Amino acid sequence: MAAAAQSYDQDYAYTFNPLRKYPLVRLILNGRDAVVAPIPTFLFRRFTDGVYYEICDAKGFADAFGRSFQKYVGEMLSKANYEKRLTILAEQSYYVDKDRKDSVDWIVSDPTGDLLIECKTKKLRWEAKIAVTSTTVLHDDLDKMAGFIVQIYKTLSDAVNGRYAHWRPRQDKPLYTVIVTLEEWFAFGDKIFPAIDEIVRRKLAELQMSPTIVDRYPYTICSTEDFELATQIIQSTGIHPFMSKKTVGEHLLWPLYSFLGTVFKDELSQVRKRGSLFVEEMGNIHWALKDRVCETPSVPPN
Repeated sequence: MAAAAQSYDQDYAYTFNPLRKYPLVRLILNGRDAVVAPIPTFLFRRFTDGVYYEICDAKGFADAFGRSFQKYVGEMLSKANYEKRLTILAEQSYYVDKDRKDSVDWIVSDPTGDLLIECKTKKLRWEAKIAVTSTTVLHDDLDKMAGFIVQIYKTLSDAVNGRYAHWRPRQDKPLYTVIVTLEEWFAFGDKIFPAIDEIVRRKLAELQMSPTIVDRYPYTICSTEDFELATQIIQSTGIHPFMSKKTVGEHLLWPLYSFLGTVFKDELSQVRKRGSLFVEEMGNIHWALKDRVCETPSVPPN
């Protein structure tokens, strides 16, 4: 696998190391059968986000994982809303004539505006992240992301036409859409973002939907890690004061974290000082791991 993955061109520094997936190597060491961890950090990570490699191909995993991520985002929104200024509504079904549909995953509202949030666990493929010499995989994945965005505009159209049973549009308040991804999709800059936007508008036109809906209800793509920080700032600044700055001009092309660190630098500093939203959960994980590490088995002498 290492031989197949090696690269000596422009992609050299970014080539995926198979040890990330298989951190333990079985070999003969000093004439004895041994298992070695060449990079211990990879072994530790294999017990956390690396568990994904064990279960991602299991039957039913994708649906269960998607529901779990959607639920997590809801828990995060609730915890970030510590000043109780936001109204948070979960996904509900609705009907258009006899057709049953599902609303967006989450709707967040305050006196200044509304956020329609869709959660996506689809990862940007490793080849798309690192390929310098070929952009074929990247274009395929950008097409998928554009499909996610079009999906939210399809249900948004129903929402603003009053078809949601649990939420009604406010004509005098702005509405923004957010696609929250499990990890960073690098959907920013003067190349990637315009490429996605072009595909989105083309797909909307193919569906006989006006591409101008993108201008009226601008979208933001961000990772859940950055959205956790943003939500804590939004609940104090307000949805419209925050999103109106993010979705115009140069800031439209910026990754969310860079935007936070520049436009809301002081607010971000306060969020950082406050610490993790999931202190209790992180504490439980820490002590569970500590207990396991302390259970040192007896090792026979060489």
